[in-house]
Amino acid sequence: MSAHLYIFVAFINLLIGVWAIVHLRYLGKSHRFPYLKHLAQYTFFLNLAVFQLLVFMYGRANLPGAASARDSQFLGESWNFASILLISAMLFSLAQVSRELLGLRLLKRAFLWYGAWCGLVLLIFLGKNFLASGFFQRLAAFTVNQVLDSLLLLEPAILICLLVASRKNAEPTSRKMIAGFCWLYLSRYGGWLLLFCLSGIARPIWLLLAAAVFLYANIVPFLWSGIYFTGHLGSRLEAMDVCEQMAALEKQFNLTKRELEILALMLEGRNNKEINTLLFISYHTVKNHVTSIYRKLGVRNRYQLIHRVAKQNR
Repeated sequence: MSAHLYIFVAFINLLIGVWAIVHLRYLGKSHRFPYLKHLAQYTFFLNLAVFQLLVFMYGRANLPGAASARDSQFLGESWNFASILLISAMLFSLAQVSRELLGLRLLKRAFLWYGAWCGLVLLIFLGKNFLASGFFQRLAAFTVNQVLDSLLLLEPAILICLLVASRKNAEPTSRKMIAGFCWLYLSRYGGWLLLFCLSGIARPIWLLLAAAVFLYANIVPFLWSGIYFTGHLGSRLEAMDVCEQMAALEKQFNLTKRELEILALMLEGRNNKEINTLLFISYHTVKNHVTSIYRKLGVRNRYQLIHRVAKQNR
């Protein structure tokens, strides 16, 4: 029963992960920041690992004889091989995110490097399972175990290096966003530490706690984008003195005086209800003006509106 409940929770988590990927891709298309695309890739590989775990749990709970097959050495090593490839892909994507956040150039031919790494891991995997017992077989077995353990430590290392580097290299408006990114993603390891400390409790409870930790990992992108990324966009606009550019916006986009007033309030972060109260006009009238502003500026929502105005200001 507990295994089936864990499978259900893992499936819900996978759906939330897909939603997080779509959300990040949408932000990336709206604002054209390359790190959003690479963060979506990182989230994709993370959820691919969750899917791998879901398949494993389903086979263990429902397929006859799966337990004995899982205990075989070859199947266990195949699981390690797939895990190494997924974790490596996550690390490559996170490295790209870090470089973009710091304003550094992306790693050239990252896919070629990743392909070469996968080929090396495959050779080690084949050597461990198909070479006759001897020095090379033992060396391959040792390498697989060391690589898997080392990869698990590289992600927090990358985040800590990004946090330290951002304090020296990032522009002031970006530091808070990068710090929020690092601390939120590092906070997931508090959950893993808790699971390690509670490893002696009943297995059904431990599995549900593990599912909650995975769930939090997929909620982090929403927390970061809603708190820190949106705040970063607001800081960028405030630094550019958008209000001084209202005359240019009025002329280029043929905005009315009322639309300029509403646009200025939208850029301050006001919602339609607040605009309705401040300007003493009906809520329906506010919606009509907002729709007209979107149409004239060629945008569909406030995220795109901020990006459009920022681009126009530049």
